[in-house]
Amino acid sequence: MTKFSKEYKLQAVKKTIKYGLPANQVAHEYGLQTYELLMLIAAYEAHGSKIIYEPPQVTPEFRLRLTLWAIKHDASYVEVARKFGYTNVSSI
Repeated sequence: MTKFSKEYKLQAVKKTIKYGLPANQVAHEYGLQTYELLMLIAAYEAHGSKIIYEPPQVTPEFRLRLTLWAIKHDASYVEVARKFGYTNVSSI
């Protein structure tokens, strides 16, 4: 899996929003996974660009709060990203 810089990902987020393009189209163009871009967009819209550069610190308490909220709300990864600004799917 290729690792992309935060600036590169933010560029894809801004392009998707600015031009109203489908996330899957922009994700393909940038070599990202569509779900990854959708999560980044949700986090960006709710928390601004700072969330991409400074994601929340993951502590046991944070994971518990995130997990309980996600279960209670039957939330998708995108909804979790919007609520918590957390986009690391492998840790959710």
